[in-house]
Order: sequence, then C-alpha cells, then structure tokens
Amino acid sequence: MARQRSTGLPTQGVPTQGIPTISLNDGNVKEPHEYPLFELAVLKRLRIPDNKVVSHGRSYVGQNRVYIRLCAQRQRGSTSVTIMVCSNGYLLVRCDDPGKASQMKQIPWFQNPKKEILAIALDPSGRQAVCACRDGSLYIIPVYTVLNQSTGVKHSWKSNDLTEVSTSSHRGIPTKIIWWTSSDGRNVGIVGNGNGEIVLFDLGLRKEVKSLWLKEEILSLDIVQHPGLCYLIIQSDLGTQWGLILEKTRRKLNPVERANMEITFAGFEVIHPQHALNILYTQEGHSTFQPYCFHNFMDVVTLTTQSAMDHNFVAAHDYSSNILKIFDSSIDNWLPLHVYRLPPQCSDILLTDKLIFALYNHYGVTVLGIFSSHMSEISDHNHPVKEDALMQKFLLPSGQTPIGIFKCSFPVEYLDSKVAPNYAQPSTRLEQKK
Repeated sequence: MARQRSTGLPTQGVPTQGIPTISLNDGNVKEPHEYPLFELAVLKRLRIPDNKVVSHGRSYVGQNRVYIRLCAQRQRGSTSVTIMVCSNGYLLVRCDDPGKASQMKQIPWFQNPKKEILAIALDPSGRQAVCACRDGSLYIIPVYTVLNQSTGVKHSWKSNDLTEVSTSSHRGIPTKIIWWTSSDGRNVGIVGNGNGEIVLFDLGLRKEVKSLWLKEEILSLDIVQHPGLCYLIIQSDLGTQWGLILEKTRRKLNPVERANMEITFAGFEVIHPQHALNILYTQEGHSTFQPYCFHNFMDVVTLTTQSAMDHNFVAAHDYSSNILKIFDSSIDNWLPLHVYRLPPQCSDILLTDKLIFALYNHYGVTVLGIFSSHMSEISDHNHPVKEDALMQKFLLPSGQTPIGIFKCSFPVEYLDSKVAPNYAQPSTRLEQKK
C-alpha cells in the first residue's frame, strides 16, 4: 500500500526514490530530487508454510506458495472493503476504516475444482460480493455479515451463508463479472465469458434476465456513470472496444409541455411516460440496447473508467504511443479533455485530482510511478516524456506480480491529524501475488 508519509524519513528496506536516477528516455542522468509524498508499506503478507499443513479438510505443501489470484475493492464513505481470492481456495475479506483497527476475515470455499472462482466483484456499498465459478455458477457472499457477525443487512438472499444464483446450461467459462445497481434498485450481476456472451442476472430474483453475444472472448467489463446515462465498456480478447447502454433517462417534460399534454387529452386520465429506459425492461432486439463497436479506437487502445475532481471520466490508453487521453463520460463525445504522455509499458493507470499512479516495467523491474498530471500533460503527440513529471517511484520486489491498484480516500479531518496539509493526497492500495 502506498500511503501518505507522516514524516520525511524513508521506510526501512523499501526504495522510496524521488525522481529516478535512470532517465526515462535513456538521455542524460539527472540528480534525483526528493518528493516525500508517500511511503510503501506492507499491510498483510500471506503465510508461507514450511511443511504440509492440514486445516479444515484442506492440505497443501510448503513449496507451493500461497498467493492472491483475484481481488476486488470498494469504498463507501471512509470505509474501504477488499475481497481477495487466494491460490489455496480460501477468500480473505479486509475492511479498513480510518481511526479503527483493520479487520481481516477468512472464508473457506468449495474443494470441488468446478467451483473454482474465476471472477469476483463487490456491490457499490462493499456489503456483498458476487463471484462466478468455473462451472458457470454464481454465488452471493454476505461480506458485511462476515465482518460484523452480530449485524446483517436485509436482502432477498441469505445474510449468513452463500446464496446460489440459478444459471442456465453452461455455455462458456466466465472471465469477468461486475455488479450493477439500476436506478430503481435492482441488483444485477453482469457476466462475460469465453464464448463472447454478456449475461445479466437479477441477483434479487436469482435468475438470468438478459443475454447478448459478441462472438469474441470477454476480457474486461467496466461501468460508466454519466448524468442521465449508464453504460458498459467491454473489451474483447481481439482488442475490440464495445459499448452497451444499460440505462438511459429521457428528457423530462417542462411545465408548458406537461400542461399541453393534459389539455390535449382532456377528459382522460393522463399517464406520463416512464422517464428511464432500462435494458432489463426492453424486448430483445431493441436498438438502444444493442452492443456497438467503438471504431475510433484501435486494438492497441484500452478504455477504462476514472474518477477525479468529483467527476467520472473515460480514459483511453494507447500502448503504441504511450499516450493517455481523458474524455468526458458521455458516450458520444470523444474530444479529449486532457492528453498525457506516460512511460512505455504502463498498466493499471489510476487518475487522481493532481497525480497519476501507474505500473510500468523498467529494465526488467516493476515500478510503481507517481506522476504529476500537470507536468505529464502535452499538446503535441510528438512531445517526449517529461522527466520532471515523475514525482516519486517505488521498485517492487522481484518475483511478485501486481494484480490490482485501487484508490482509497480518507476524510480531511483524519488526514489533518496524520499528515501535513500540503501532503493531503489519496492513499493507493496495491494488491500483489507472489
């Protein structure tokens, strides 16, 4: 976890360089400058057994290291919840709340290989999780009850045990799952699989409600929230970017239009049309809710959602040119608001109000770089990387592969009590596997 430094002293045993001594463009080496913004700290390390251990009917051998395979994170208010799927089949749930001791709970899982978890997601509140297994089955995990045994949240599914969601015949191996809550409160699990299907499950009713077919293996799903619009960004294994509208709000009638409608139909009860169009309530083949390809992005571009400055954005990262473009979250406005130049081979990019976090490979070493968004912005696509844009870097230990990077924001009053006001930046959590 990269967190704000409370002092100017470096962390023991962890590289905390400022601007790197190795030039990003292989030019002249510059003297490093110290920007003590963050420190890198290990929050939890999985135990590596020395010999065979048997626990709860499971056994594993010491030379098989236990590592984190999958993870998902949500923050609501100041509480951050992370759920991790480990290589030995167990799940770990961690809850962090400023000013309180962190909670960590372990959840055993099925030993049946068909029940191996291949995708997992948390709901927007972080209270429940949904996972997709190798056999196509879905399960709802009551995360809140696991963390708070004496308190449960009322839902149509079980509050103290797993709830299985009915699925149709197994049509493909799940590759990605995401939790979507519609404007009318329906909880929906959206699953992408290896056969190119997008399947929507009503988690409250515990059944499948909609399916679409893209004919390309689904690699990632991301939900974009825009005023009056909610849509899904889909990336296939061929690099194709797709969009799928989930919900769209109609323009509301102004008082004059509403009065005219009532006059026109005088003598009859006027039922005003529903203002929200929802993919769950439309017939198959409705033109509004059909997936369509973003042809303006090539297969070397990846689209992701970002949030900063109290707004949602869509980021397009071009791996060939190392350029990151930031767009408004509207689905039909692709004029960039900002254009940034990043180092080669960047991944897991995270945008904040003033900084950009990114992982990149530098001469075989995985680096967590912290860049100034202002210094990284360019007006000419031929402009090289600005070395002064790199504020701080952390060299990650060899043999470890990052699987996720998440942003955790804390209340101002908590930050004021821990760090100097000038260093009030969000904390960033980095999940790794060994």
